[in-house]
Amino acid sequence: MPKSFDKAGPEVMKFVEEATAKWHPDLAANDVRIAVLMVEPAKTEDGEPTGHVITVNRQPAAACIRILPIKTRIISGKDVLIEIDSDKWHSLTSNQSLALIDHELTHLEVEKDDEGQVIMTEDLRPKLKSIPDEIAITGFMSVIKRHGIDALEAQNIREVVDQCQLVFDFVEA
Repeated sequence: MPKSFDKAGPEVMKFVEEATAKWHPDLAANDVRIAVLMVEPAKTEDGEPTGHVITVNRQPAAACIRILPIKTRIISGKDVLIEIDSDKWHSLTSNQSLALIDHELTHLEVEKDDEGQVIMTEDLRPKLKSIPDEIAITGFMSVIKRHGIDALEAQNIREVVDQCQLVFDFVEA
């Protein structure tokens, strides 16, 4: 079965509305229009996924968000598109689903000029900026195994763990 796409239903859109209202007031105040697609991975005859349905920077992801180009915005009436791995989505708790949507929306920023006024695009929509993840760990386990803490991968992991110790009580020193 090939990969397929479905417009997200009201249960998914409720999470988008909740996350936008709670944590993304600039998106709400500027009526940023969000489309959500559920992506069903291609599957074998046994029903097993043939690969990762969504990738970001060639890494597997549960979801991704992108700012739509002007022509697509004009045709669709939407400013951004969130794509969600439907298999992954159905394995999440409600809190995890809300956190996933919050994560994707955190990638967006409404651009403002020096006076704090929203910058508008040619189609009179708020100009949006894509924000990269603050935390990204990439590398190779084989390099860590060979070089230990001297490997940049290990140093990056240590830095994230140190930061997480300040936030999460479950991370031990």
